Amino acid sequence: MKLAEFKSLGLAAALVSAVHLRAAELPPAATRPVDFVKDVQPILSSRCYECHGEKKQKAELRWDAKGAALKGGEHGAPIVPGRSAESLIIQMVAGLKGDDLRMPAKGEPLGAEQIGLLRAWIDQGAVWPDGVDLVKVVDAREHWAFKAPGRPAPPESRGPKSEIPSTRSSSTD
Repeated sequence: MKLAEFKSLGLAAALVSAVHLRAAELPPAATRPVDFVKDVQPILSSRCYECHGEKKQKAELRWDAKGAALKGGEHGAPIVPGRSAESLIIQMVAGLKGDDLRMPAKGEPLGAEQIGLLRAWIDQGAVWPDGVDLVKVVDAREHWAFKAPGRPAPPESRGPKSEIPSTRSSSTD
């Protein structure tokens, strides 16, 4: 094995160890099954939507719509299903990324029980059912103003044909 490969393996092992050490600082995950609508959505709605909702998307992150939330924002995907300790949302709400990145940025930090529910939800696969979003996110590029103009089809005639002769000249002359 080359020295550079050995150093890379050592760095990777150190990073994995750091994640495990930091995970020990996290509140434990809830031990019961967690339901997104009953347990997780109320936390997101009361503590996250103000800065990551319909009106404002700090760090290009939204928590009020499944597709946008799972996609993530400037810092990447916030959830690693099945691995809460590696999920950015957990690291940030628990303050493991430093006080300047602790979420929520305003108000009191989440309590251990709330973090435990989020952890359990992620560890249980981060199931976010379709159709429970409180808003519908529409791609702005789908707005009519961004579509190329086209000629509409002429309306169908609904009455009897006109008896007025056509003024168009025939090209059979």
